[in-house]
Amino acid sequence: MKYSEIKTGLSGILTAAILVFTVCSSGEEEAPMDISSLIPATFNGWRIEGDIENYDRESIFKYMDGAGEIYRMYDYRRLQVVRLMRKGQPEIKVEMFDMGKPSDAYGVFSHMREGVEAGVGDGSEYRKSLLCFWRGRYFFCLVAEEETPEVKEFLFNLGGLITESIESSGEKPDILNLLPGDNLIVNNIRYFHLMSTLNYHYFLADKNILNLDSTAEAVLARYGAGETYLLIVKYNDDKLSRDAYKTFKSTYLQDKNDRGVYQLSGDKWLSADTVGAFIVIVFDAGDERTAVATTDSVKAKIRDLK
Repeated sequence: MKYSEIKTGLSGILTAAILVFTVCSSGEEEAPMDISSLIPATFNGWRIEGDIENYDRESIFKYMDGAGEIYRMYDYRRLQVVRLMRKGQPEIKVEMFDMGKPSDAYGVFSHMREGVEAGVGDGSEYRKSLLCFWRGRYFFCLVAEEETPEVKEFLFNLGGLITESIESSGEKPDILNLLPGDNLIVNNIRYFHLMSTLNYHYFLADKNILNLDSTAEAVLARYGAGETYLLIVKYNDDKLSRDAYKTFKSTYLQDKNDRGVYQLSGDKWLSADTVGAFIVIVFDAGDERTAVATTDSVKAKIRDLK
């Protein structure tokens, strides 16, 4: 599946979440790059055909219909598209998404990542005729109509050129450092802000019971055989996390007890707690010990931050 063709069957919560998503930044922000400064008019036998296409937060739907919602769940600013042609070879399309900040470029990349690292940019994945990677605040998709040996070589060469042309490499969000490493499925780490994204990867509720918005940072990770999920959410302050935790317990858990660990169905266990500005929840653990141990491990990491 191409990144620009991500399925869009999201719940009604998505529309409301997008409407309230605001751009949050501090200090002076560097001017956005233009794709024309990254890709030569001719390169390795391919040449740019036609004009550069530009799409903002509203017009992105003219380019990719409903899939544009995926990018708007982050601090997406602009999409630029160029098309490259070479005689006897399929067309290659380059998409450059300005995601506002490196953490959100990583977030969009993490949204559908499944495969192994491809060695381009600050993080990458290659699927047949599609190379996607993030570099600094930008997310790129280089896609061809079909794969040939020349196409694959060109995609990686161009990806390498783009990587070298963007000096500022991006740092992954700090919240990822709280994830325990044992049995972590690295390719299934998802970084996001909104309830709609959480529901895409692990459906929790049709309402925003964790009070997530664009100011929150969240990471969802899978462990073991992929059945156990760990969710960590960081809010702006302790009160916001306490209020969200109270809402979560009263709706999802219905205040079953105050121990912080729950057997919800069969052999599925949930452990949840709040530490300062953080909420930590383990879903679908195979036993009580695993659920509690995972939660305690994250809580210890959070306390070490202070």
